[in-house]
Amino acid sequence: MQNNRLEKLLEMQKENPNDLFFEYAIALEYQAIGRIDDAINQFEKSISLDENHIASYYQLGIIFEQKAETEKALKYLTRGFELAKLKNDLKTANEFRTLIDEIEF
Repeated sequence: MQNNRLEKLLEMQKENPNDLFFEYAIALEYQAIGRIDDAINQFEKSISLDENHIASYYQLGIIFEQKAETEKALKYLTRGFELAKLKNDLKTANEFRTLIDEIEF
């Protein structure tokens, strides 16, 4: 099955290399079509472009939790939780905390 949205994003990314928006959007598309390893690589690239990109930590935490890689999931979720608290984004911090608690207990 062809994914026109992914194709368009990849094309736009060529014109805007290392653009956080495109890296993250491509990661979400890969995740949506089940290309999980590609999604992980893209989310990690997003973090390499902006180590404070909270949404990428969240998505990586979910992916690794689904893959039953608890240690990796907790690593990403804990970092996202810390960043959300630093930004005083309590709603997002609570979302991270909920996921962390679900995994730990």
